[in-house]
Formats: sequence, structure tokens, C-alpha cells
Amino acid sequence: GTGFVRSGGEFAHLHGNGLLDVRLTCEIAKAMNADGLALPHHLFGPSTWVSFWIRSLDDLPNAMQLIRSAE
Repeated sequence: GTGFVRSGGEFAHLHGNGLLDVRLTCEIAKAMNADGLALPHHLFGPSTWVSFWIRSLDDLPNAMQLIRSAE
């Protein structure tokens, strides 16, 4: 996969299978999950991390929104 780092800390990573994991604030993560824009993290469940499947080009705008929302 590919990790994304800012200020010395990882805020997102993309698995080779198209699964994007993004660290958000607790409030933003809850809102993204509630709105159906992201799923609870595939390992941690409800947390500050969320997961999102990138399966086609149509998924890129939502993926970019999640990345922009990251801490």
C-alpha cells in the first residue's frame, strides 16, 4: 500500500486492493459514517479512522473529500 504523511504522522493509507483508510477527528468520522460517505475502519471499527472502497473513477471525488477532511 501507499501511506500519506503530514507533519511526521500518517493520516491516510491506500491498500493495494483499493481500500482507503483515513484518520479524521472523532466528530468528522462519526458524521462521515452517518452520512454513508465512509465505513467504520475495517479493523478498528468505530474510531477516528474510517475506511472507503475505491472501486472506480466515480469513487475518487468521495475519496478526495475524505482526504481533505483528514487532520
